[in-house]
Amino acid sequence: MKQLLPIAVVLASLSFASGCATAPEAEAPGAAQPAMSAPGSMRPLVGKWTVVSIGGRDMSTVERAPELEFTMMGGAVGFTGVNRYSTRATVGVDGALTIAPGVTTMMAGTPEAMAVEAAFLNAMNTANGVLVGEGLLAFTRDGKTVMVLRREGSRE
Repeated sequence: MKQLLPIAVVLASLSFASGCATAPEAEAPGAAQPAMSAPGSMRPLVGKWTVVSIGGRDMSTVERAPELEFTMMGGAVGFTGVNRYSTRATVGVDGALTIAPGVTTMMAGTPEAMAVEAAFLNAMNTANGVLVGEGLLAFTRDGKTVMVLRREGSRE
């Protein structure tokens, strides 16, 4: 069973990715985007965040969106959509993001939930920058948005 789980995750992530946009994310064409900037340190990231989109796919329709909580000391823990995870993160003064290899629990979920988890973990593993502003956090890869999160308690 453990050997089938990685195959199921890859297949689920491929089916998830086929429905994702490749362009940088936007709320709607022509909509005003919030001003975002490089945070310069971990301080602006500290707290709980909920994923609102991954690769352009809206997470409001999934059973439970992934969550992420940063600590001042660089801890990053949360929920992938199926499993719990824990890792370490650092942010450079220029907004460069480094996320260390982490650990997750190994439970199985529905195919859609597993696809969301795979996309979330992929975004976490490939992001190399971060922008923050107006209750939103954007993970970027080479300047392109790969995932957007909303701070817990901020307005939609």
